[in-house]
Amino acid sequence: MDDRIYWLHDYRLEDWLGGAQLTTDIMYRNCPYDIEMMYPDQFNRDKLDGHLILISNCGLYRRDDLNWIADTQRYIKYERDVAFCKYRHAIDHDCRVECKDVLNFYTKLFNKSVLNIFLSPLQGRLFFSYMSTLDKTKVFYSPSPIEVEKFTYTGPKEELYIAVAGSGNDFTKGIDLIRQEFGGKNLIVLGSDTKVSYEKMPKWFKRAKYFVAKPRVVEGFCRAAAEAYVANCKLIVNNNVGFTEYKWPFEDREYIITQLKNSPVEFWKKVGEYL
Repeated sequence: MDDRIYWLHDYRLEDWLGGAQLTTDIMYRNCPYDIEMMYPDQFNRDKLDGHLILISNCGLYRRDDLNWIADTQRYIKYERDVAFCKYRHAIDHDCRVECKDVLNFYTKLFNKSVLNIFLSPLQGRLFFSYMSTLDKTKVFYSPSPIEVEKFTYTGPKEELYIAVAGSGNDFTKGIDLIRQEFGGKNLIVLGSDTKVSYEKMPKWFKRAKYFVAKPRVVEGFCRAAAEAYVANCKLIVNNNVGFTEYKWPFEDREYIITQLKNSPVEFWKKVGEYL
């Protein structure tokens, strides 16, 4: 096996970048190895055969191709979401019943990997609760990398509350709950009240004194919370935010910012052990 890595990801990085794509883009740009993205319409068994494969969001790949990888190849599963839920997020249904076939498939995909990478211990615990046979000795936790030079700020703040809706995810993000609790405050929901590109996010976080996240489902990491933290916002979050579930000294900003900045280095160091 040579040092070429193939990274399987549902969505192209040149398209609109959501949280998962932003994380992928930053990791990809900081990769020290020979690496190539392979999207669903480019899938090629001959190219993949014998190379280390990195699998992220993979719901758009053919099931037989993923089974071929699981049965014949060396790969790392780099999880970004709630892959076993066929509705994408487990709300108002029982995954062990309604998502049983999908859950069985993903249990196989995780069990046959050489390493499973989660965005946080919180996300890992969610998968362990559904997939009791997962080997916890082959797990690595990798926080989403944050471009801290864009977000770092310690200056004056406005009495402003910021929440992030994402794209069409108001319900799963709990935006209605946030509006009920903070509707009387100076609240702005980015992605809902106003459309904001990634490049304009830092200025909003630098203005706001508070960042609010009340997702109904587990946010594997919630990179917006980390970006807001770097911008010196006070975090108001529930127990579904993976970033705040790390056992870190959150009063030590320098330490946390270093963890977020160095995430790509530690990530690729770990992946490199399997080349």
